[in-house]
Amino acid sequence: MWVSRAATGVAAYGWCSDPDAMLRESLTAALAAVRRDEKDAYSHFALAMTQVFLGNFVDAVRASEKAIELSPSFALAHVGLGMALLYSGKPEEAIEPVARGLRLNPFDPQNSHWFRIQALTLYSSGQKEQALSAAHRALKARPGWPLTLETAAICHVALGQLEEARACLEQMRNAPAPKGDPTTIMRKRNPKWATEMAAQLRKAAAA
Repeated sequence: MWVSRAATGVAAYGWCSDPDAMLRESLTAALAAVRRDEKDAYSHFALAMTQVFLGNFVDAVRASEKAIELSPSFALAHVGLGMALLYSGKPEEAIEPVARGLRLNPFDPQNSHWFRIQALTLYSSGQKEQALSAAHRALKARPGWPLTLETAAICHVALGQLEEARACLEQMRNAPAPKGDPTTIMRKRNPKWATEMAAQLRKAAAA
């Protein structure tokens, strides 16, 4: 299970030269973990996250739901379900599980990522003010993280707050560029969202 979680993280954040091979390794490890103990909720969560980044969203949702069935208070399983739904193009359905996961564990070490997922879920559902609030919580968890600053900038532009959006871009320029973005697969599978977000960033840069 931990081999799978580590391999998925390495692939998702661009910390390797061959993410596809890393994800195949992750899938093999996650399936082995589930076979060894099919009642271990974390193993099903590991499988779900691997399937998300492989683009197998139906399988990712199913694995997340199994993890929740085994451990209803398992916060990561809920946010993982929301992430799978968001990436598959169902942001409205993703809102509740992401919010529940964050309520169950408001201090997860990766909450900068999960609050960003919440911001993108709300943004893609048309709830721009709530999305900006989530982006600010992500920045509070990890100040200066370029990927979250990008999300905040997009939300600011959507609300007509161009000066604030430009300030986010300035902070991004002064921070080391990340090697990868875990939301890349979401943008590839939802090109309309990707086009809209790129347009919002251009507006911020031109402000």
